[in-house]
Amino acid sequence: MKWKPKCCFLYAMFLCVFGAGSNEVITESPHKSPDEDDTSIQELHPPSAQTTAQTTRETNFLRDLDTQQEDSTTNAPHPTTILQIHFKTTESSTLAPPTTETPKGMEKFPLDVFSLEERKRGWVLLHITGVLYMFVSLVILLEEFFVPALRVITDIFALSNSVGGATIMAAASSTPRFFASFMGLFLSGEKAGINSIVGSAVFNIMFVIGMCALFSREMLHLTWWPLFRDMSFYIMDLILLIVFFLDNVIVWWESLMLVGGYSLYLVFMKFNVQIERFVRGLLHKHRSTVIAMNEHGKETVGDGSDEASRNHNGSHKDIRRSASHPEEAESRAELVNESSPLSLRWPGSRCGRGLYLLRLPALLPLWLTLPDVRKQESRKFVVLSLLGSLVWMNVFLYLIVWWAHTVAEAVFVPEHIMDQLTAQVNLPVLITALIAARRGLTDTPTSIALGSNIYEITLGLPVSWLVFSAVRGWAALDVSSTGLTCFISLFSLALLIFIVSFASCKLKIRRMLGFTLVLLYCLMFLLSAMLKHQDVFREFCERLSA
Repeated sequence: MKWKPKCCFLYAMFLCVFGAGSNEVITESPHKSPDEDDTSIQELHPPSAQTTAQTTRETNFLRDLDTQQEDSTTNAPHPTTILQIHFKTTESSTLAPPTTETPKGMEKFPLDVFSLEERKRGWVLLHITGVLYMFVSLVILLEEFFVPALRVITDIFALSNSVGGATIMAAASSTPRFFASFMGLFLSGEKAGINSIVGSAVFNIMFVIGMCALFSREMLHLTWWPLFRDMSFYIMDLILLIVFFLDNVIVWWESLMLVGGYSLYLVFMKFNVQIERFVRGLLHKHRSTVIAMNEHGKETVGDGSDEASRNHNGSHKDIRRSASHPEEAESRAELVNESSPLSLRWPGSRCGRGLYLLRLPALLPLWLTLPDVRKQESRKFVVLSLLGSLVWMNVFLYLIVWWAHTVAEAVFVPEHIMDQLTAQVNLPVLITALIAARRGLTDTPTSIALGSNIYEITLGLPVSWLVFSAVRGWAALDVSSTGLTCFISLFSLALLIFIVSFASCKLKIRRMLGFTLVLLYCLMFLLSAMLKHQDVFREFCERLSA
């Protein structure tokens, strides 16, 4: 009959596959000796002569292996454990490609599709392309939706360009950093360090303003009052923060005092026009008094000083120009195309079509999900447009940071350097300030840069500290003041360069000055990174030499 050969064949295959049964049975009783395992096998399955001989050979092999392991060390693992480890290693080596150890800084990002070896062989170019395109997408988002929404909010509150830039634009641009610090504090328990705070301040003061001078359509003519106002508030708040950092802890009332500092800043901005007019009046009166004393040899205060001031090198026209409201010139300098709504029409030129196809994958989802507030009927959805822009902004920034860390890992850039760079660089502030500079708002870029510094140290960080302290029963929060003297010295040097360069150029930022500020920031970042991570740089140089 045909079924007998088939049964015999299946029984033979069963014996070949499951006849040994040693791995499965030994795994179930890992603490038994080989003799007991052999007895259990015989009780469960009456062996044939072939099976008995095979089991006897395995038992002898396990006994000899056990004897060798006991002779070599007293803490050797059981032979069964060795078989299990060998089995798992063989399985992983045959089913999965070899993987490398994930660096500590990359644990906060998802596992990449390509391994480190594949990225070193050239696949890292995909990540570089992704970083560049996400940066382009971020620029499109800020230019087409984010900044117009901020302009509508500024018009609703009837704020001047410098005040709106220092408050609404600076706060909205720094919101992603606030969420990042908030989530980092509650999820991973990251300590706030004075180095990242001061480094971010130096980035905003030198790099952001320098880039605005480089890419502006015309030379930036600054007004002394917004610069003096924002710089004074920032220096006072930074001194207060440094005093709180000296004992390496932040208590709840210290966080509350910093938040109160930002409240005072907002109150000052509410009465900015009145305070500016009062200060300018005092300076004008004092200058007229000095001019009159130089001309007539005596002090004459009053309305009759106009003639004296007019005779003093024609300075009367300069005084009248400085006494006028600084925001009127900025309003006249705004570009007309800012108010034109977004259009998805197919361009006529070849160059325009190429740019259109390049922008379309990033622009289309934004156009579908965000209302364009430059349309009169969509201005009532300005809050929805602003919140949606913040969501998309966080998505783009996360992808940029993730892929930038992946590229850095492939090209041997130390992870600590990337962490320090991402802690200092604020892309939304940089791009927002560049957009304002390109549109001729001369005082707005500096107001955004300094206002972002004020927001970060008086609202962004203290609010997260205050919430964390309240959740933990008003307990003190540990902070890091490592390298306080070094970073404060670097910041003082940057601040001195900033003030001297602006004063020497008479508040006119030319492209050469902008290039100098950018170059000085790069040198200061490299110096601070080398001072903070000396071991990392030594290892990096050794890897390059090898």
